[in-house]
Amino acid sequence: MGVDNRGCREQEDRRSGISRRKLLAGSLATIGASSNLVTATTKAEFQSTGSASGDVQVAELNVALQDNSRFLAGVQYQIIYQVVMETGYDGIEITVDNTSGDSSTYTRDVSDGQEGVIQHTADAGAYFDTFEFTFEVSVAGAGDSNPVLTEALTDSPDGTNPPGDDMGGSDDPTLESFTVMDLSNGDDGTRYDVSYQVADAGGFDGEVQVHIESTNGFFGFLFPEGNQTMSNDSVGSGTVSYPNDGETYPRWGPFGITVEVVKDNGIVVDSGTVTDEPDGNGTSWSS
Repeated sequence: MGVDNRGCREQEDRRSGISRRKLLAGSLATIGASSNLVTATTKAEFQSTGSASGDVQVAELNVALQDNSRFLAGVQYQIIYQVVMETGYDGIEITVDNTSGDSSTYTRDVSDGQEGVIQHTADAGAYFDTFEFTFEVSVAGAGDSNPVLTEALTDSPDGTNPPGDDMGGSDDPTLESFTVMDLSNGDDGTRYDVSYQVADAGGFDGEVQVHIESTNGFFGFLFPEGNQTMSNDSVGSGTVSYPNDGETYPRWGPFGITVEVVKDNGIVVDSGTVTDEPDGNGTSWSS
C-alpha cells in the first residue's frame, strides 16, 4: 500500500517579491540562529547579534492543502506553498509521510520558485491512511541555522480540505461577488449559470475557476463526472454554465459552489463559496 510518487509534479512561479493578503496555516520567523543574524544581502552574511548592522530580514511561510481524494480514485492532493522573503531564498523541502499503512515517505526539493503547487497522489488503498506534510525553508549561507522556517499539516484523504484561506497579495485581484442562477428542473436535472465580478484584474496572469460539487455522497459515488470545474480566462467578469459536458445530472443536493481567482501557477488569490439546493431559486455571494 505504498504511496505512488509518479503523480507528483511541480508548477512554480518564477516571480519574486511576493506579498500576501490572507494567512493560511503559516508561520513567521526571524532568519538566523539565537546568536547569529542573516543580513538582507545576497551573500546572506552572519553577524553577531551584539554587533549587527543593517536590517534583519523576516521571512514568512504560507502553506495549504487541497484534498481532491475520492474512495475509488485514490489519494489526490494539491500541496500549495508560498515563501515571502526579499533575498536569500535557497529552496523549500516538502516531505509527505504516510503515518499509517506502510509508512512510506516522499520528499521533494524546490529551489527555483518561492510559490507554487505540487501534485501528490497515492492509490486507493491509502484512502483510509493519514498523511503528514512537512515544509522546511532554507536560506543561502545560513548553515546550521537551516531550516529557518518549518510548518506541518496532517490530513486524512477524505475529499474535505483542511482549514485554510487564500494567498492573495496586495497587488492581486479580489473577488467582489458572484450570482448563481439556478436553472434546475425535473426534466433537465441540475443546471446553473454562475456570473462573477473581480476587482483589479488588469494585467493579472491567471483565470477564474468555478467548482460545483454535490455534497450528497451518493451523487459523487454514482456520478463522479458530475462534480465539475469550469474555467474562464476572462478574469474581470464572466459567466460559466454547469454542466459543461451536455449531460443531465439528478438534483441530488445540496451543491457546493466555489468561485476562485487563480494564478497561472495554481495559487488561489481569492475565493468565495455558497451552498445551493437545486430547486430553481438560486443564490449569491459578495465580499
